[in-house]
Amino acid sequence: REAVIHKRFVMNYYFAPMEGITDSIYRTVHHKHFSGVMTIELNDSAEVSVSCPSGEKVEVAVKTYCENITPWSPACPQLYDFTAQLRDSTEVLDSYSTRVGYRTVETRGTELYLNGKPIYFKGVNRYDEFDPYGMCPPEEEVRKEFLQMKQMGVNLIRTHFPQDNMYYRLADEIGIMYMIEVPLNWWYPKMDEEFSQFAVLAQEAVADLEATFRFFC
Repeated sequence: REAVIHKRFVMNYYFAPMEGITDSIYRTVHHKHFSGVMTIELNDSAEVSVSCPSGEKVEVAVKTYCENITPWSPACPQLYDFTAQLRDSTEVLDSYSTRVGYRTVETRGTELYLNGKPIYFKGVNRYDEFDPYGMCPPEEEVRKEFLQMKQMGVNLIRTHFPQDNMYYRLADEIGIMYMIEVPLNWWYPKMDEEFSQFAVLAQEAVADLEATFRFFC
């Protein structure tokens, strides 16, 4: 392709207050000198002109104002359709679609607040062990398990490592929060070791985790 949406999806949003949201959409575009338009559809539509020199990448910011938004929560997992299109003067060169939810998360003292209300975790730890699929179950089996968890009152799943985007998509749809553990459960510092070493490893693990979500999820 002559031009593609290179970096998938990063969105910053702000409740101002609950009835309004501002979205910042970022895209990276690569082309042998490209000029065209990026169009965003998310409750409202917006577009911005794109110009990219040969062999380079550019970041594009698009802002839209969305009214009457229902925040995402386990009790009400409201999602909205998001679409981005990149086109020149004659045709659509690339497009990307996903579903997104809006929520705020904050701490107040020792309590966690979701959308301005305190929330209590009712969670489980989870591994993929499906007969006869092992660690690679099909989506319909994972969906069935998530629905069973939801019926039991579970609102959070904890895992030791990042998982395929399918799991997060199903959790968003069904109304289950995900907690991804920083991958240091295998490392136990001895009493006489420097804990500063542990802090360095923790920082590296968090950076790797963020990179995983940025490029693969």
